[in-house]
Formats: sequence, C-alpha cells, structure tokens
Amino acid sequence: MSIIKQISAVAGISLLLAACASTPSATQDSASATMNLLESTEQTKTISVGTEGTYRPYSYTDKDGNLVGIEVDIMKLLAKDLGADVKFTVAPWDGLIAGVDAGKYPVVINNLAVTDERMKKYDFTIPYTRDVAKFAVREDSPLKSIDDLSPQIKAAQSSTSNLGMLAKDTYGLNIVAVDGFVQAVDLVSSGRADVTLNSLVTFKLYQEENGASQIRLLDGEVATPNCCSILVEKGQDEFVAALNEAIERRLADGSIAEITRKYVGEDMSAKVSVP
Repeated sequence: MSIIKQISAVAGISLLLAACASTPSATQDSASATMNLLESTEQTKTISVGTEGTYRPYSYTDKDGNLVGIEVDIMKLLAKDLGADVKFTVAPWDGLIAGVDAGKYPVVINNLAVTDERMKKYDFTIPYTRDVAKFAVREDSPLKSIDDLSPQIKAAQSSTSNLGMLAKDTYGLNIVAVDGFVQAVDLVSSGRADVTLNSLVTFKLYQEENGASQIRLLDGEVATPNCCSILVEKGQDEFVAALNEAIERRLADGSIAEITRKYVGEDMSAKVSVP
C-alpha cells in the first residue's frame, strides 16, 4: 500500500472514531438543554404565561388596552412571590394549550380544570379558585331547567374547553363549536344554538353590562370539578412546588379571595387545603 493510501486510511479511521465518540456527548448536550423552569425564573426574573385574554372577568383587555382580570392579577401575585414578573401571551382558546407544546410559553392560566387526559401531557398546580357553571338559553326558550336538556339540543361551546367537554360528555349535547363566550351568546341569542354553558360569574357580569340581553339562565347549577389550576409543562416539579407554596400562602392570607371580590363581588377562591 502506498504511503498516501495508508495516510488516507488512518485519517478515515480517525474521523470515524471521532464521530462515534461525539455521539454520547451530543446526546448529553441535548438532555441538558431541558430548561429548569424554576432556575430560569430565578435568573431572568420573568415567567412566560399564556392566557386567552377575552374571557371576562378572568383575563380580558380593559378600555385602556391593558390586560386585566382575576387570573391576570393572581398570576402576577404568585410570580411576585417567586421574585419575578409575568410576560403574558394572549392566544385563542383552541390553540392556547398547544402553545406550551410549541415552546411559546411553559405556563397557562385560563380557568383550567385538571383532567386525566391533560395530566398525561402536562402538570398542574393545586386549585387557586373554584367555579360554578350555568346553562343559558334565549329568553323565549321553552327550556326552564337543566333537567329539560336532551341530546338533540345544540350547545354553543369551545369544543376543547372544560365546559365544552362537560356539555358533551355529561349532558350528551350536540356541540356547535365557537371561538369564545361572546360568539356563544350571539349564537344562542340568534337561535342558531339552543344553550351555552359557562361560568356563573361570567354570565353575571354579562347581564349586568347588557340590560337588554336576550338570554336567561336555566334553573340548576353545574359543578365544575377540579377547577381551577395552573398548567405547567411536564417535568417542572420544582417550579410547580414553588407555585403551590405561593398559592397556599395567598389562599390562607385572603389575597386571592380579595382579587375575586374586586372583579365579581364575592369570594371565589379555592378552599385552603387541610394538612
């Protein structure tokens, strides 16, 4: 074999060995790239959070263009306890949780209930508020009570929301998909849907602001179990634990109750857990 061929052969073997040796290192670098959210929060003093921004009184834009609401104030309070500010990203409901998968933000606060399906992909804090829902119908609807509901009835709901799933799975209603609360009320008012299910608090504020509203609430309340918690990307146990400590503290000192009273005139805070 010529000296040139010998050198080429040695060089080729060296490159192959180098490539093989680099593989574990690359794998390690990829694994270590997973961000520790609590450490990141402590370093950047910022938490990126997704919210709907059109769901009064939980998160919405006021007349001055500011993002406000029960959950906006609560998230800011909890972030302050972690020594951070909040960077909110407003997104439509149907793409809100998917924003976590896309890396747009690692946290979502949006009146979320904890479900088995969601827990497969995400982690959740303990509840910070509670919720009670009601069905609304057009003023001249023959329906009087939730006992009058039947499967052929059309419900205007965000199809992937807590209440949308409740209307479909528990009451067997035919879902007419909408983008949010305002569109749902419009469909019911115009007769294109029979009912819509939403938070009692949301309906209360809507009726206060729309004296000539064409909707009314059916008799009977709908419990919304496992609501409401903050969603966090999977595997951020330290961050979730820190948020839970902050939630416990703010439930105990009445801060969260004070925030809910500010917007709806009553205490909608979750129950303080008992050791």
